[in-house]
Amino acid sequence: MRYTAKLAGAGLVLIAGAACASPAAVSPPPASGPAASQPGTTVPEQPPVPKPSPKPGSQPPPSKVGKPVPPQQLDAKALPAGFPRDVAVGPDGKTVIVRAEEGGCGHATVEAKEQTPQRVVLNLVETTAQTHKMCTMDIRYPVVSTQLADPLGTRTLVLTSEQRKQ
Repeated sequence: MRYTAKLAGAGLVLIAGAACASPAAVSPPPASGPAASQPGTTVPEQPPVPKPSPKPGSQPPPSKVGKPVPPQQLDAKALPAGFPRDVAVGPDGKTVIVRAEEGGCGHATVEAKEQTPQRVVLNLVETTAQTHKMCTMDIRYPVVSTQLADPLGTRTLVLTSEQRKQ
């Protein structure tokens, strides 16, 4: 008897889950307005709803936040292979927005190492704590920013990276 009750309960859960996941269960909102009440007229199709970002809490790329730094102005040769090279400048010209890389227990930041009339050197730093706790093996690409003393303008932007222990 107990087995039958469990089986029936599991069946109900499966049926409810299938009904919730079925695309047929979602119906479009009823049409309204003068065109909907006239026979033989069609209601124009609604524009598609934008899809949410694939990762909850993900940040927009720097190029969506500011003006992308032109490739000929960017020197990212010192970055490891596969490291993101997505860089933009904010509307004020002094805010540099960079896509960084961090993993597990790491935390990414950016710091201005050098600012001369010819170039700006930004160092992307991943800091990890010196603890003996387990860390996940994931890689994240957060957006970080820093303020320059003067607008970037036409100066060359050099990107470097390093890992530090806290």
